Amino acid sequence: MKRSILVLPIVLGLALAGCSNSSDDTTEAAQASATTASTASAPAEVKFEVGDTVTFGRDPIGSATLLSMEINPECEYPSYDPESTDARMGRTTHVALEMSVEAGQGGTFINIPSLSISERDKDGYTANTLAHSEDRADCYSYDDLLSTVSSGEKQRGWVLLAAEASEGEFVWNLQQGGKKVVIPFSTSNPNTSTAAAPTAAANIPGPRQVDYQDLADKLTEIGQESTPVTAADAKQMAGLMCGLIELDPVQDGATDRMIQQLAADEGIPEDIAADMINTMVEYECPGAGA
Repeated sequence: MKRSILVLPIVLGLALAGCSNSSDDTTEAAQASATTASTASAPAEVKFEVGDTVTFGRDPIGSATLLSMEINPECEYPSYDPESTDARMGRTTHVALEMSVEAGQGGTFINIPSLSISERDKDGYTANTLAHSEDRADCYSYDDLLSTVSSGEKQRGWVLLAAEASEGEFVWNLQQGGKKVVIPFSTSNPNTSTAAAPTAAANIPGPRQVDYQDLADKLTEIGQESTPVTAADAKQMAGLMCGLIELDPVQDGATDRMIQQLAADEGIPEDIAADMINTMVEYECPGAGA
């Protein structure tokens, strides 16, 4: 007898981390298939330069304008200091981004230090850790740093990133329809130009309206649940699933691993597991497969 799909939050985390209990052959085949599919539908990337504005995030959607960019800003404890946290991590280049950020209405808040920004080297390899610097408080006062932007709030401040290389690019997963922007940097050509702060509110799309009760009813029907799935549970499961996919862009085949995990550990037939996952993608994160 299969267990309830309410175990999905745990299963999704295990699946995305690659902790499947299925055989190596099955996992490799699924990953190869997913890699082929993701290569064919790789998200578009554009440069994010001074003066540009992008929308990003989910619940709420935010808008960010890049006002200026500074390479290795003056810091009380610069990154080459042996005691520097970033230096011990092998990341000796600092890139400071000054941005104007606005969080749309209808959500909770945007946590700037958790934005999905990673370093990518000249060979095209993306780091598996975020690029946010641990030395930011040694370079800027907390009043100057972007931190938490509440729903409907607008802030102007700095984000400090750290890189291993002296030149390269950062990749920012905008979590909006699979879109990404790249931020090139080079210590030999620091860009410190400044754009005027936007005077009017940015054109931020309104929050997506999702009928979570309808989603819950569909999941109950698909999973043949004896206890109906609630709207709150459906929202939690769909949000967690989409968030895991969006925040871990370096892994291929995440949804396939989720389906396999449900089938292997929960006894749910793969076609039913796939139907549940695809239904949540359709409702909550339609851009994840774009």
